[in-house]
Amino acid sequence: MTVTTLNRQVDATSIRQAIREYRIDRITDAIQHSLGIRDAVVLAIIDPTVTDMEFARLVDTPQCPESRNIMNERLTRAFTNRGVTDPQDARRYADQLAINGHGLGYAQLLAAASYIHWACGDTHTASRLAHDALDHEPACSLAAIVISALRRDIQWATTAQ
Repeated sequence: MTVTTLNRQVDATSIRQAIREYRIDRITDAIQHSLGIRDAVVLAIIDPTVTDMEFARLVDTPQCPESRNIMNERLTRAFTNRGVTDPQDARRYADQLAINGHGLGYAQLLAAASYIHWACGDTHTASRLAHDALDHEPACSLAAIVISALRRDIQWATTAQ
């Protein structure tokens, strides 16, 4: 294992620990500056059954085929069948992301919070946060995805009417 890989593994472990302890404030910079970390955090909040090994893979090599498969399989299952594992808990995380995102002006935190609220069925909050993210960073693709999905009335399985 290279030093870089070891450092990322330690990062993945500390990030996962921060999630488990509801301490999003400890990982705000990492989420803002790494889309791989942002996406791994979002997935772990939507589906807490993501293993530590899968989480580390997503943080360490977000673009590798194995990471793409992990994201695709878990998000597809959540989107089409199961929904968010614990919506109340997920909203709690999303609210922490939003508070920190607003306070620091971090678009990626706001976009992540928006995505999680959309997944939980709170379309009003999801839309507001996505627009806030785009106000900070007009090219924020995750926020644009949420807005596009909301405009098309695309809903997660458990939130669809």
